[in-house]
Amino acid sequence: MTATPGLRGVLFDRPEVLPGAETLLSAAGVRDRCELIGDDFFASVPGGDAYVLAYIVHDWPDAQAIGILRACHRAMAPGARLWLVEQVVPPGDAYDRAKLLDMLMLVLFGAQERTEAEYRALLEGAGFEWVSVRPTATPFSVVEAIRP
Repeated sequence: MTATPGLRGVLFDRPEVLPGAETLLSAAGVRDRCELIGDDFFASVPGGDAYVLAYIVHDWPDAQAIGILRACHRAMAPGARLWLVEQVVPPGDAYDRAKLLDMLMLVLFGAQERTEAEYRALLEGAGFEWVSVRPTATPFSVVEAIRP
């Protein structure tokens, strides 16, 4: 956080989440660098240069996930980047925790984890240009797309 003191951001979430976020951002000493906006991401999102949706898209079936992505697409200028931080289901039959989580999300919420191909289809269906999936040292990957 101190490495990029000029960086500013917007935290966009449900209104009832923002008081807790404000407390955390204040404790981290970055509250003055972050605008908090509470609203419905199915309707619209604020404009910006880069978007990070961390562990969001997996909460929703395809139709709703595309709705969220289209709201982002409408708000973004050409060339803006979108990063999804999600567990990407690997191909094949070998065990992977993302596959177990996929089953749990389906049974409990009607949602799902997705493969690289499924993320690509969602993003392209929402008007994005596919870039890549970048694994991390954690169970999460960063799925990158660009607004053409």
